[in-house]
Amino acid sequence: MLYYTPEEIEEEIKYTEYVIKEITGQTTKYFRPPKAWLPKDIKQKIKAMGYKVILWSLNSKDWVRFSHQYIVKYLVRHIRNGDILLFHDSGDVFKTEGGSRRQTVLAIPLLVKTLQEKGYEFVALEELLNE
Repeated sequence: MLYYTPEEIEEEIKYTEYVIKEITGQTTKYFRPPKAWLPKDIKQKIKAMGYKVILWSLNSKDWVRFSHQYIVKYLVRHIRNGDILLFHDSGDVFKTEGGSRRQTVLAIPLLVKTLQEKGYEFVALEELLNE
């Protein structure tokens, strides 16, 4: 995606919009670029399509191949109110690129339970961003 033309990005995003809507019945107005980087022309195209670019404030480091227990321990130690957590959804769950996400899948329910026990609440981006 980093090397797409603005036209290719538009086509990719429109297809992704379609898939998300078909599966969830929902649409989104947020976009997270791969590796947190976008060329200026691509960023302009994404904004022109009505998307808001959103990054993260705390990386789960799930790509490092840590155990799910370590991922949870790391995040609980570093999390602050209002953080946006980064997890990755590619990997050998579906293909080999990006490494396995099995530990990510195991970490998330444990993280949610642990953080809720510590008084954290999970909110939608709209609420977090006061939109």
